[in-house]
Amino acid sequence: MIKLFSIRSFIVYTNFLVIPIVLCLLWLLLPVRTYLAFSGTSMVYYIVMFFTWISFYDLNLPGCSKWMIALFFCIFVGISIAWLKVVTEINVQDNRLSFSFIDGITFLLCTICYFIYVVYHKLRKNYIDENENIVDQEGQRRTKRKSKPWTKRISKIMCYYKIIDMDEDDNIKQLNTSNRSSEVVSTSTDSEGNVITTITTNNTQNGRDLSSSNENATPDEIGGEGMEMNMFKDLSGSNEKPTASSKSFLSSAHFKENLKVDQKTGNQSDHSFRTRTKTITLDNFTLLPKFEISYRNFFSVVLYQLFVIGTWFWLHNFEMFVREKNYFRTPFLALVSIVVFQASRIVLMGISNGLNRLLKPGEIRYFTLFQFPLMFFLYYRNLFLNTNSWSITILISFVIFAIDIVYYPLHMTKKFWLFRHTTLITYLDKRASTSLIFRIARAFLADENTSYDKHIMNLSIEYYYDKMAEYISIATMAAFLSLLRALDWKSSNYVAFHNLSTDHFHQLLYRYLYLLCFEFTYDLGLRFASRKFLKVDISNRGRNETISNYCTRFIFSLFVLYDLMDVYNIQLRYVIPDSSSSSSIGSLGSLGSLNSASTNT
Repeated sequence: MIKLFSIRSFIVYTNFLVIPIVLCLLWLLLPVRTYLAFSGTSMVYYIVMFFTWISFYDLNLPGCSKWMIALFFCIFVGISIAWLKVVTEINVQDNRLSFSFIDGITFLLCTICYFIYVVYHKLRKNYIDENENIVDQEGQRRTKRKSKPWTKRISKIMCYYKIIDMDEDDNIKQLNTSNRSSEVVSTSTDSEGNVITTITTNNTQNGRDLSSSNENATPDEIGGEGMEMNMFKDLSGSNEKPTASSKSFLSSAHFKENLKVDQKTGNQSDHSFRTRTKTITLDNFTLLPKFEISYRNFFSVVLYQLFVIGTWFWLHNFEMFVREKNYFRTPFLALVSIVVFQASRIVLMGISNGLNRLLKPGEIRYFTLFQFPLMFFLYYRNLFLNTNSWSITILISFVIFAIDIVYYPLHMTKKFWLFRHTTLITYLDKRASTSLIFRIARAFLADENTSYDKHIMNLSIEYYYDKMAEYISIATMAAFLSLLRALDWKSSNYVAFHNLSTDHFHQLLYRYLYLLCFEFTYDLGLRFASRKFLKVDISNRGRNETISNYCTRFIFSLFVLYDLMDVYNIQLRYVIPDSSSSSSIGSLGSLGSLNSASTNT
């Protein structure tokens, strides 16, 4: 029985899609006739851009001073206002590099702001860690920064709903309740004759086993109040020794009490205890910050942002190049354009997926699978503005269908997974010593979790957001294009939309409707085949692994709004009023009044 409606899905998709689309719609309704109105509308987009990226930085490098962020925000606003004035005065709005200036300024200011923060953090030697002072590997005392990621605080205000979401406090409460109801007390005697009393917890909730083994179990998953920002590292397979601070903290009564661990009496030198089903001893585990403010994490975020901006620059220029050269005028040129577009998409997504592994927060573990398809398809829909041929539209739709059919079902088969993780990896390992290219390829294909279930889950999430991006791009393009053409006082500011003839515009809407129906039909077929033969529910997996988390939902919705506004801000132009035309119109009006007066006389 298929459930057609659920409150959970309604709330999730309202946060993730409806609110950003409505906000973008309201932004499109802002006036742009005068320079003051135009600059105000543009500044709204620039503010959303800066806020989106600074939130992304805060999620990866939490704790930056709000005063410093406000200072750099004011600098950004001042530069943006000056840039708008210059670009309209010298009339270079059609210059491709001029659009990249604000993105470059955003990148530069975010980088400088957080570089200062990381340097200051390192000089002060502050870790995001326990409330008490601890000692690091060098024996230096470090303290906790009081501020937490403000992005998580805002996301809890904007996207957290008690009826469907769970935060850290909810997890702790649920697990502690389960712990209290399922403790088993047992006694035993060790080899030295000491009596040991053990309190073992079997963590189950609603028939679901919460006590599965996890070698890198994070305490925010377990329910430790004081360990929210920490993780365990297994040292049993290495020569590394646990730090003094780890031994001190892991053996503390406060930590043991919060985790409901085994409590021992008699042999006080043995500090082993149990979390879930994994026995942790001070000789085998050490304590690490979950979000370390390090130069490595900083440069990972900077590199990822730079790659996203570079991909945006490629998409914008490719779309403009195809439209200016009118490569959609023949089926062959259109086919070549789409093949180049899709090939670049696969390559760039593969590179960004590798870069995404450098990002630490679990909330953006699948960020690439969401962000890049959305960017690509929003610009992809603009390619149809210059064609009025149904044959080209049908050809392109079947090319996309063939790519999806080959790429996703083939990748989901177990034969491909075995080839990817056995045959190919073994071959690259053998050739890695002979060439740098093979070593790079081997590092690129490195996978932390090579299980088939994990492989299927990643592909399910990728397909889920791929189709989501297609639907968002078609629906918003058809709706916003119709709206902007209907607004007589604003349509002239969107030159590419304004120049469409009425017949071309109507045919374009019909083609978008055809693409929507065609893609929706074969999407249903692929989802049915996935559920029937692979036992994978793509929609549930894609949603549950990403936007079901309120913080992930918040950061994803920010980028939905930013990407939508970006596509239409590219089309926006400030039309300088023609003073000569208005004066001539006024003269003709005065002359007409004089003639009518003389006639009456």
